[in-house]
Amino acid sequence: MSKHLLAALLLSTAVSLTSAAQVGAQPNQEPETATHQQDFAPKLLVPHDVKVLPEESVREGVAANAPIGSAPINFASVNGCVIENQTIVGGCPQNGLTTNVPTIIVPVVFNLNSGVLVFNPTATDPGCLGGANTALSLFQNSPLVSAAHTFILNAENEGATQYVDAFTRAQFSHIKGAGYHVVLNPVTVGATLTVSVTGAPSVNADAFNFTGQCGTNPAPTNAAGDLGVVSFSFLNPLLQNYITTHAIPSTTFVYFLLYNTVISNGAANNLNNCCILGFHSAFGAGPNTYGIGDFEGRNGTLFGGTADTSVAAHEISEWLDDPFGNNTLAPVTPWGVIGQVSGCQSNLETGDPLTGTLIPAVALGGFNYHLQELAFFSWFTHDNPSLGAGGKYSDNGTFAGFAKACPPGGTN
Repeated sequence: MSKHLLAALLLSTAVSLTSAAQVGAQPNQEPETATHQQDFAPKLLVPHDVKVLPEESVREGVAANAPIGSAPINFASVNGCVIENQTIVGGCPQNGLTTNVPTIIVPVVFNLNSGVLVFNPTATDPGCLGGANTALSLFQNSPLVSAAHTFILNAENEGATQYVDAFTRAQFSHIKGAGYHVVLNPVTVGATLTVSVTGAPSVNADAFNFTGQCGTNPAPTNAAGDLGVVSFSFLNPLLQNYITTHAIPSTTFVYFLLYNTVISNGAANNLNNCCILGFHSAFGAGPNTYGIGDFEGRNGTLFGGTADTSVAAHEISEWLDDPFGNNTLAPVTPWGVIGQVSGCQSNLETGDPLTGTLIPAVALGGFNYHLQELAFFSWFTHDNPSLGAGGKYSDNGTFAGFAKACPPGGTN
């Protein structure tokens, strides 16, 4: 979806926005101190009040403001590859080489009204995540980082590896060399980015509460049923500034981890502008590539087919196949009216056509991880037969044919 010094990474970044807006007190809270008078009660909603918005509109906004190049990215071990006119991360599959991509996970704490509500991926939420688990600890031990799980995709054994590596091995099954891998390695945790907004609800930030959700935490931190919303126009400059301030090289991929927090395309206090679950982008001369996504603590009960690492699987795979968001050259042609895409778009966004569709859960460390099914390269490039495992066009076999031209869109 539609992308150094260790001492520097120990510093925590905090950003604040001040607003003169004052809002009413939350009735079920104990009296607040003077510094917490900008209290508010999140509007009570039911899950069908929200929808998943495509990331394409915000990606186009980034590209328009800061055009970037399309040369292959030189990561730590192998140059990037151009295949069928598309620039992908890692070596060309047929060369059979392993690419190790240094990766930094950055926890993003979303702090509303000076601590009245806090969405924190480093804090516990036992009613949703179990025990002492946090979104960050679970992400670190997930199949997106750990190579402890053996993936069999479309009846082809991709070995014990990370999910996105297994996906790319599967999508190039018929041309890959035996040693072909693209691995996030080493994976480290960066300094926390705290995004603070006062005066909420506002165009920059809001929160909503939903019935029927897991969770036992009271406010302020990771409160049961709460969903944070932050506007893209407010958030994205903070992400890019973090990368610049911490002097992170373009050879490193940065993934910003939210918890129960989504992004609006427009004013955050207008639910019609919600909800983008994540996006990936690139900026600068390098360019630097990065992604961000919600670690959704609810198991598909708020956003259908979305739980824990499913958004990250979506975004990281898209970064791999479309690192700059501009893989639009032939044989890629407009596709759409499928998954989260209601119109037509022309790029190699592997997650968008199958948003909400999961592969079977993967059990690791006593937790069941949810990973989104992903469209293969050949679905976009109309390869016939498919280059992918089992002759399929997605990694759990949902797509048996390549994309139909859009309009009308859909899949063969």
